[in-house]
Amino acid sequence: MSKVLVSESNLTAIADAIRAKNGGSDTYTPSQMAAAIAEIETGGASIPEAYVLDEALRLVRLVQSHAVSNGFSFLLASDIHVDHNNAQLAESALHMAQGMAVAARYLDLDFVGHLGDLTTGAATTTLADGTADIALINREIEDAMTYAGLPQLRTVGNHDPLGYSYSQNGEMLTAAELYERFGAYNTGAVYGSETNCNYCYRDFTAKKVRVILLDTSQQTADSLHTSTVTMTAAQYQFFADALAGVGSKSDAAEWGVIVLSHMPPDWPDHNGFRYLSFILKAYLDGASGSYGGAACAFSGKNGARFIGWFHGHVHCYKTDKIHYASGGNIAELDAYKLALPNACFNRNNEYGATARWNVVYGEETTYAKTAQSASDTAFCVVTVDLGKGKIYADHYGAGYDREASYVAALYSVTVGDVGKATVTAPASVEEGEAFTATVTVSGNYSIQSVTVTMGGTAVSGAYSNGMISIPAVTGNIVITAVTSGYENVIDTVGCTDGYRLSTSKGTLSAGTGMTTTGFVDLTPYVDKGVDVIIRTKGVVFNNATKSNCIVCFYKADQTFVAGSYLNTSFSYLGASLTYDSSDNMVLTIPGTSNILKSNYDRAVLRFSGSGSGANLILTINEEIA
Repeated sequence: MSKVLVSESNLTAIADAIRAKNGGSDTYTPSQMAAAIAEIETGGASIPEAYVLDEALRLVRLVQSHAVSNGFSFLLASDIHVDHNNAQLAESALHMAQGMAVAARYLDLDFVGHLGDLTTGAATTTLADGTADIALINREIEDAMTYAGLPQLRTVGNHDPLGYSYSQNGEMLTAAELYERFGAYNTGAVYGSETNCNYCYRDFTAKKVRVILLDTSQQTADSLHTSTVTMTAAQYQFFADALAGVGSKSDAAEWGVIVLSHMPPDWPDHNGFRYLSFILKAYLDGASGSYGGAACAFSGKNGARFIGWFHGHVHCYKTDKIHYASGGNIAELDAYKLALPNACFNRNNEYGATARWNVVYGEETTYAKTAQSASDTAFCVVTVDLGKGKIYADHYGAGYDREASYVAALYSVTVGDVGKATVTAPASVEEGEAFTATVTVSGNYSIQSVTVTMGGTAVSGAYSNGMISIPAVTGNIVITAVTSGYENVIDTVGCTDGYRLSTSKGTLSAGTGMTTTGFVDLTPYVDKGVDVIIRTKGVVFNNATKSNCIVCFYKADQTFVAGSYLNTSFSYLGASLTYDSSDNMVLTIPGTSNILKSNYDRAVLRFSGSGSGANLILTINEEIA
């Protein structure tokens, strides 16, 4: 969970909200606030569990930390999938509503929404049970909102029409019945032209934000029991007209657009990345076309900024670009979609990593529900900083908090294989912004080349003298480098001059003109099955040329095991030794040698030779330049 510092003004705001609800004038310490809130009636059911209240108050404080004068905030829940006959599912649904109630009362929200799938709506769900499930959630949300006085926006999920159980029921909810249970709550909104439709938009004029609500499981006379993912041409036209309407306002540049739906806009069952994403693309491009029967003409009518698309269905927290089909390939719009977690106890917040139409809708990490805890459900409060173009989606329950920027595309910076170099760079950069990074090496290494790609294309001249510079970023950045050089192990382990090793004890003895290395640890190579090649320069380790040239082997705890003189006949436990004309040594230990046994009984080495440690270079698996 996120940790935030709570300002005095935030605590005062909560205390003021308590006094406004209970009509009192008491003052409160932070530790007294939870109890004071719990004493306020919640429109039906009090909050029985401390963890619900604690988590809701944590969320309130976090959301308040994003509060700005030019902000737009709303609460969204989705995919509760309740089965009123299942006590645990009903309990987590209640806790969802109670957590929403606290957030709605003590935050300055503009509206509250639910994005569908109120019922589990399985193949075995009867019509009576399904309608009872929907009634239960509607009642609990109504109870939660009794004192909040906030606008509501609710839409239908693919399970709500009860089409999955049509074969056993012989019927499903009609458009009129769905409107009664969903669309009727969207009071104050502008509806589409179809009778009993559940799609609409609502303008929040004071904030200059248009919120468009779509019904991605629309039921019509000719689609009953044939599909649970249906949209009519009239709804596509409504979507296009709603975009053009706000985009052509005289002050359109000051307006923003938010879209809500159950399904994501690029869900493949919607005719495979066509209508919704194509209509939005045409709006963003100021283009014209016909998509799903909707005539679009956005030239001069796309002045309002697109903020983001919020959806349910995929049961996770993924933030991603909206996709569309282009020439047989899948491309991305410069527009974000944010998934809402499922509130259902029986489902982890994860749709899965399997791709559909080459798009992955899920994430790698799941967020499991836990009974008798704040993690038995999940929902989000979204705060839009209209001035800075930032979105904060703060979670209640099982999950995590998110941030996104809709003012400009945010491109990633990836550091690939850079050898022994260190690259210092930001993790991301906004479109059009300048980018700088440093590339450094240490010790005996040097940089041979640095390659920088942006959007998959190499950027010529981006690197010079340890600096990467790109004036304006237009795509994801990847940095790779090639280095040369070596690490001198002696810089780490050191040498002791005037001493040599004892082959029988592994201890030091006086030796004029001799030097002995510190302990050279080969345990990182144990069980890797790779050869270890030790190279030296600057000190003679050839006993045939100089006396007392020795290697000793030790256990990992530096307990002595064995010692041997070094010369061309050295072949201890499979190792081999060669010299060049200057008596520079190359000691090769095969990866299969029991010198590198898994119990590390000979994995630490020391060497004594003729010369000064100040002149010695010793490398492991690296050439000496």
